[in-house]
Amino acid sequence: MLVELSIRDFILIDRLDLSFTDGLTVLSGETGAGKSILLDALSLAIGGRGETGLIRQKKDQAVVTASFEIKNHNTLKSYLKEIEVDFQEIEEDGLILRRVIKREGSSRAFLNDRPISVNALKGIGELLVEIQGQFDAHGLMRTSGHRQFLDLFANHSALLNAVGEKFLYWENCKNRFETAKLELKQSIEEQELLEFSLNELVVLSIKDGEEEELAELRNSLTDAEKNINIHENHYGLGMFHQYGPHFGWGAFRPYNIYSNTSGILYVDIIEYNSKKLVWQGKAIGFIREGSAEEKIEKISQFISKIFEQYPPQND
Repeated sequence: MLVELSIRDFILIDRLDLSFTDGLTVLSGETGAGKSILLDALSLAIGGRGETGLIRQKKDQAVVTASFEIKNHNTLKSYLKEIEVDFQEIEEDGLILRRVIKREGSSRAFLNDRPISVNALKGIGELLVEIQGQFDAHGLMRTSGHRQFLDLFANHSALLNAVGEKFLYWENCKNRFETAKLELKQSIEEQELLEFSLNELVVLSIKDGEEEELAELRNSLTDAEKNINIHENHYGLGMFHQYGPHFGWGAFRPYNIYSNTSGILYVDIIEYNSKKLVWQGKAIGFIREGSAEEKIEKISQFISKIFEQYPPQND
């Protein structure tokens, strides 16, 4: 039931507070006394259309507050549950609807000082108040309320509660089923990934210590690619007679002498004009320890041995 209506700066009203008691309340007066203004204010408080023309002249905003006493209103209880409002608190403290319209055109709605949407306010108002006028649609004409009227008339409240509980149980079961389906799908995908990874490991036939062996092999190959250019000469071979007896072949001008980290010393003889490799010799056991002079001496010895393998050609 409506227990109080408070109006501030609404149309012609500066300030007005009305209180209502049990029973029938009649507001009477001659035409133009302002009876319809009170109905317009109540309509605004319960979600009616708000316009800046409703604000009192020279005022920035209009405020209308309607207070209700609520007892055993199951339909309202269900609606408030949908918008997450505690119905027990409403029964204990009452229901206060407030609407604020500002001059710049904004409109705000409140339920017990809690901001709500105008649509939610209108939904609550339709369950509390029915305003009938010459050009207003009666509540009986709203198809959205026909089922509630029929259930109330047939006294189906117990059946409605039972159906509501069954529906909630079904909805919870459905949600749990969907969750279980999703978890099963994720488990299958994870199982397939693990099986694929396991098959790859089986194909690789990994042994104990293989990782260290592969790392060592990789380092060895990497070092092998980094050939150390020990010596590069672009003079005729005859100038290095100490390297062997088969020198002096002027056509074979450049040659390269180099080693890799595996301890192999190479000598490449390159044809002067075509720049093609003519012959390659190698020796194993290259020594890196010792002084620079000792290393050079050792290199010279190995180069001599390599050139001893060089076959003389008299083409």
